[in-house]
Amino acid sequence: MDNKIITQEVLNVLSLEDSDPDFEIIRYQLTNAGYNLSISRVEKKPEFEVLLRNNHYDIILADFNLPGFDAFGALRLCNEICPSIPFICVSGSIGEETAIELLKLGAVDYVLKDRPERLPFAIQRALDEAKEKTAIRLAENEIKKSKKSWEGIFHGLSHPTVILDANNNILEINDSFRKKIGKDLTELKNLKCWEIFHSPDTSCPPEGCPFNQMIFSNSAITSEMEIEAFGGYYLVNCTPILDDEGKLEKVIHIATDITERKLAERELILAKEHAEESDRLKSAFLANISHEIRTPMNGILGFAELLKTPELSSDVQENYIRIIEQSGNRMLNIINDIVDISKIEAGQMNTHIQESNVNHLLKDLQVFFTPEAEKKGLRLKFKTTLSDEESVIQTDHTKLSQILSNLIKNALKFTKSGTIEFGYDSTGSPTKSTEPVSELVELTFFVRDTGVGIPADQTEMIFERFRQGSASLTRAYEGAGLGLSISKAFIEMLGGKIWVESEPGKGSVFFFQLPAAIKKTSTQKIAGDTTEKSSLRSVKILIAEDDENCMKYIKTILQNENIVLFEASTGIEAIESVKNNPEIELVLTDMKMPEMDGYEATRQIKLLRPSLPVIAQTAYAFVEDLEKAMQAGCDDYISKPIRKQLLLEKIRKLIKS
Repeated sequence: MDNKIITQEVLNVLSLEDSDPDFEIIRYQLTNAGYNLSISRVEKKPEFEVLLRNNHYDIILADFNLPGFDAFGALRLCNEICPSIPFICVSGSIGEETAIELLKLGAVDYVLKDRPERLPFAIQRALDEAKEKTAIRLAENEIKKSKKSWEGIFHGLSHPTVILDANNNILEINDSFRKKIGKDLTELKNLKCWEIFHSPDTSCPPEGCPFNQMIFSNSAITSEMEIEAFGGYYLVNCTPILDDEGKLEKVIHIATDITERKLAERELILAKEHAEESDRLKSAFLANISHEIRTPMNGILGFAELLKTPELSSDVQENYIRIIEQSGNRMLNIINDIVDISKIEAGQMNTHIQESNVNHLLKDLQVFFTPEAEKKGLRLKFKTTLSDEESVIQTDHTKLSQILSNLIKNALKFTKSGTIEFGYDSTGSPTKSTEPVSELVELTFFVRDTGVGIPADQTEMIFERFRQGSASLTRAYEGAGLGLSISKAFIEMLGGKIWVESEPGKGSVFFFQLPAAIKKTSTQKIAGDTTEKSSLRSVKILIAEDDENCMKYIKTILQNENIVLFEASTGIEAIESVKNNPEIELVLTDMKMPEMDGYEATRQIKLLRPSLPVIAQTAYAFVEDLEKAMQAGCDDYISKPIRKQLLLEKIRKLIKS
C-alpha cells in the first residue's frame, strides 16, 4: 500500500473536522499520496450546509462527533443536497454497528483515525465507484429512454450485471457476470435469477430477495447477500425499468463485491466477543481468587484472635494452631500459583535442567500425600518401570515435582472413595545418545483416580488459564483453578505434552509425556535424594533481618537448638558484626534490607571471610533469585515462609562441610 496516486486533476475536498491535529493528518496523508489537493475545512452545521449548497466537491470527509452535530446529520444533509458526492466517515471512536448504519444510509466507507494511511485509498476507491455509479446511472437512463447504444456501457461495467424480464427470467448478462458465474447466456436462459443468487432448487423468490422486495415496493432496492455462485458477499442493487405506460418491463441487477468489508466486520465482531469473554473470565477469576485468599485469611486471623481467649485448654490451643497452619499453607499455595502464572504469561519462566531421580521423587510424593489420602479413606500408590539406578534423568526437578503434585492434589480433591495411582511408563526403544552413559527414552507419567470424572466438553477447557471447570465444581471445591494451566505450561517448556481421559462418575487419568536422558551411572548427589541428618553441635550464627516479626520468628524456632545468635537489621550492620565477631560460623541474611541489601552485604562479607557460609533468605520464590544470590556469594538459599526443619538441615549441612 505504499504506491502513490499521481494525478494532475485537482481534488476538491470538504472536511467536516473540529480537531486541528486530525485535520493536518488528513491533509498530510492526501498530499503525501500525490493528490493535487484543494481542501476546505468546516466545524459546524450552518457553515457546512452553506458550502454544500454553493460549491462543488469531489469527496466529503466527516468526523463522527462534532459540537452539536454528528456524521448522521452530515450524511442526511449530503443526501438531500448532493447525493452523488461520495461521503466518508473519518473517526477515532466509531464502532462496527455505527459504521454499518452509516454505510446503509449512503456512506461509501469509513476510516479509523488510528489508521490514517487507509484514507487515500478509501478516497480513490470512492472516486472510482462514483465514476462507476455515474456510468451506471447513464446506462439506466439510456435504457429507459430509448434502449439504444447500451451494449458498450453494459458490457464495460466492472460489476456483475444481469437484465431480467418482469417474471425474473434472465435476458442478458454482462461480461463481468459471465466471468463470475463461469457460464454463457445460453446456459442460463432457463433459470430464474434467484436460482443463481440463492439456491438451484429455489422455486420462488425467497424472503429477502431483492426482486421480491422490489415487486412489493415498486422501487429500487439494495440488499446485502452471500452469493455462493460468485464466491463471496455482494451488495445487490435491483432497479425496475418501466414501459411508457408505467408497467414493469425489465429489471436490472447490479452486484458490488463487499466480501472484504463483510469479512472485516465478522473479524471485528469475533474480536469483540473474544474480548468480552476474556473480560468475563478474568472477572470470574478475580472473584474466585478473592474468595480463595479471604477464606484462609479468615482462618488465620480468626483463630489467631481466638488464641487470645483466657484459660484455653492445651487441646483447644493445639486445634487452633493446626487450623492456622493449614490456612497458612493454603494461602501460600495460592500465592505460589499466582506468581507462577504471572511469570508464565510474562515469558519469564525458565527451565533449570539437572539430574533427578524419578523413583525417589515418586516415593517422596507418596510419603507427603499419604496422610491426606488416609484422612479421606483413599488408597495412594505409585508405579515405576525402571530401577532406582536407571531412573536418574536430566530434567527440571522442581517443575516435574510441581506438575505431579498439582495432578495428585487434583485427584485427592475430586475423589471421595477408591484409589489414586501415579507413576510412569517407559515408552519406545532406548536410543543411544552421544554420551556413552546415557540413553534417550520417552517417559509417560500418569495420575489415575476414581473420582467424579470430567464431561467430554470440558477436557480441553480445564487446561485454560482463568478456568476451573463448571460453575458447580467451582462452588463445591476450593482452589484458584490455575494448577492444570501451570502444569501444562511447565510440560510444554520441558518439550512434552499433556492430555486427559475421563468419564463422568468413573474417574480420570491425566497423562503427560516427557523426553528423558536416562543416566546409567551417577556418583553425584541427585535431586530428590534424602539428605542425611545429624545432631547440631553448638554454633554461632548471625541473623541479618530488618523485619521485626521475621527476626522474632527465626529467634523463636532456633532458641532450643544449641545456637548462639547475633543480630543485624541492615547490610552495613551485618558486615560490622562479622568484622567484630570472628567466632561467627554462619550468616543467615535477608536479601532486601535498608541502607545495603543482602546481595551487596554478602559480597562484602565474602571479601572479609571467603569461607564463612552464607544462607540467603527472601520472600521472592523464583529460581532467578536463587541464581542472583549464588552469584553474590551465598552458599545456600531458603524462601519465606521459613520452615524450621528445612532451615536446620541447611545449617547442619553447611556447618558439617
